[in-house]
Amino acid sequence: MPPFIKGLLLGTIAPVLAYVLTSIFRAHLSKPFVLYAIAALVNLLMLRYFYQRQQEQPARGVMLLTFIGAMVILFTHFGLWTTT
Repeated sequence: MPPFIKGLLLGTIAPVLAYVLTSIFRAHLSKPFVLYAIAALVNLLMLRYFYQRQQEQPARGVMLLTFIGAMVILFTHFGLWTTT
C-alpha cells in the first residue's frame, strides 16, 4: 500500500469515529463539538508521529484528511453550506 494512502486511511479513523459517536449520542451530548476536537487532536498527534520519523507521505495523507474534515464540519454543522 502506498504511504500516502496509508496516511489517508489512518487519518480517516478518528473523524469517522467522532461522527458515529456524535450521531449515536446526540441527545445525551451537551457539546458534540468536543468529539470533533478530540478527533482533530488525534490526527495532529499522528501527524507529529509521522514527521518525527521522517515519513512525509503518510503525514501528508493525515494532514489532507484533517483539513478536509475541518472544512466538512464548518460547512455542515455551522451553517456555512446553505442551499437557496
